[in-house]
Amino acid sequence: DLTAKCRWTDMTPLHYATFFDVAPVVTTLLHHTKGTDVDTPCIEYENGTPLHIAASNLALGAARVLLKFGGDVESTDDLGRKPIDCIPDADNFDMVLDAQEIIEKMTRLLQDGLDTKPRFYISGQSVSTMSKSGTNSISGRSILQAMGLKLNDAVLIGN
Repeated sequence: DLTAKCRWTDMTPLHYATFFDVAPVVTTLLHHTKGTDVDTPCIEYENGTPLHIAASNLALGAARVLLKFGGDVESTDDLGRKPIDCIPDADNFDMVLDAQEIIEKMTRLLQDGLDTKPRFYISGQSVSTMSKSGTNSISGRSILQAMGLKLNDAVLIGN
């Protein structure tokens, strides 16, 4: 159920895939909904859109996919911030050596939008050229398998 929400955070699958910067999953979810939920607000992020989540977490891959599906860079959250205003400072990332570079890329992406070159490849094929329902579609199970996971596997994130 793509409209399901977490009972603790009220986040949807799209919000979580964006949060964890899993661009292939974001693509699959948006293809399935034909992009209708690309700007679905998230209570956990002051009713910001998935682009707000991507900017806050420096999720470049997810942000590119969201923009490809028409994510609104001008949308504002409850605090009046646009996604670009949610990009954190490099000081918050002591352990990430290339944080400043990622921040600059996210800023350029949200200011300038996408270029025309495809950015994501799965099995050597551009995500932008994949069919929605043909033999080239990718199931969530396939993505999990590619990561060495199965449904219902426990995953620990962080320290």
